[in-house]
Amino acid sequence: MRPQEWPTSSEGTRLIIHDRTSPYTVLLIPDTHVPEHHTGAVANIAALIGEIEPAGVVHTGDFLNLDAPSRWSKGTINEFAGNVHQEREQGKRVLDLWFSDYYGYKGLHVGNHDRRISDYLRKYAPAVADMPEWEYGRLLDLDSFGAEVRDSIHPLAPGWVSTHGDNREIKLSPDAGKTAYNAAVKYDVNVVCGHTHRAGIVQTSHGYNGRMKAKIGMEIGHVTDMRKVSYLGTGYANWQMALGLVHVNGRKVQPQLILVSPDGSFTYDGMEFRNGKIRKAAK
Repeated sequence: MRPQEWPTSSEGTRLIIHDRTSPYTVLLIPDTHVPEHHTGAVANIAALIGEIEPAGVVHTGDFLNLDAPSRWSKGTINEFAGNVHQEREQGKRVLDLWFSDYYGYKGLHVGNHDRRISDYLRKYAPAVADMPEWEYGRLLDLDSFGAEVRDSIHPLAPGWVSTHGDNREIKLSPDAGKTAYNAAVKYDVNVVCGHTHRAGIVQTSHGYNGRMKAKIGMEIGHVTDMRKVSYLGTGYANWQMALGLVHVNGRKVQPQLILVSPDGSFTYDGMEFRNGKIRKAAK
């Protein structure tokens, strides 16, 4: 699908909803934490984008890990590891893998890990904290990929928004899908989020006399390689690898989760995505 003239909001932000009368799909990618990303899953995501050519691709935040400027690294050897440039360059290679041959909408939310640089500068180097060179979009050179930084809470589809999920007003839950559902209740709109690293859909129905309306929260997991996460001492966490999709037809929206196996492979629409390649799924 070649680029179209995307409509804009009153603030000038590009919107995904390019044709309310035609069916389209938006792919949602959760926390990757580059360079702790799962390389197999990242390659398979690239294959999925090329295969289905979604109308939009939205990353829900924590694209980068940024361990060095983390508050947990302050005063430790990790703070002086000097790996921010390496992480940024590795992140740009991932974006190039996903977007070099993709012409639809591309947007990234800024997650709490992504904000670590700006938080660090404001606290420890305020004299240079406001330099535009540190803006997240410039850091990843998003303009070169035709991508934009999305607002904290951003329209996704009719009756739906996407957000990272670390918003202070959202009550976190250990149950997959419940954090996104809590956000949906708070914001009175259906919500897709990442942040929790859990994958699930929670919904309730509201109405009377058979005229019901759902309130839905969808959490889309993570695509991090848990073997690379140093603070998981035993390698265990209540996390699930996954991706999200929303299928839109007019004002009807169907959310969908794609569960990702530990090796980074997954099945979608009768196709298996493994090692960056596609084949028909076994019957």
